Amino acid sequence: GVGLDAETVRRTHPDAKRAWGPWSYLLTAAQLMVAPAPVLRVETVEGKEVKGAMVLVGNGRHYGGPFQFFPKADMADGLLDVCVFPKSGPLDLLWYLQAVLLGGPDSLPEVTYWQVSGLKVTAEERVALEVDGEYCGETPVEFQLIPRGIEVIVP
Repeated sequence: GVGLDAETVRRTHPDAKRAWGPWSYLLTAAQLMVAPAPVLRVETVEGKEVKGAMVLVGNGRHYGGPFQFFPKADMADGLLDVCVFPKSGPLDLLWYLQAVLLGGPDSLPEVTYWQVSGLKVTAEERVALEVDGEYCGETPVEFQLIPRGIEVIVP
């Protein structure tokens, strides 16, 4: 994720995580939502381009636990699933979440949902990046799939 979710991960203090558990992220996110959202530029390998405030990239259907942000995702199709959200204010996030719970963010015309082979996210200022719930850097960032990049052993 790039944007609000990543900044929330970055700014949530470990002591708060121990004391409040998952609620600590909601408290941090609530504080961040009142600040102006970044303007992210998303460019795909295929030549598509869009701007937004928050970008989620996945290869499986779920994000953040049980939430199906990527209903069309298929781990074997060689494509990344991308959601670009135009805003990240409190009411916007509630609107997006209800769409996810009722079928997927791609049901909202203002949300861009793509399946692409790769993409690049840039911004005029540095914007936080998280991978699997861990802060790992800032924009600019490029995403791509590497076929058979890791071996996974399932019991």
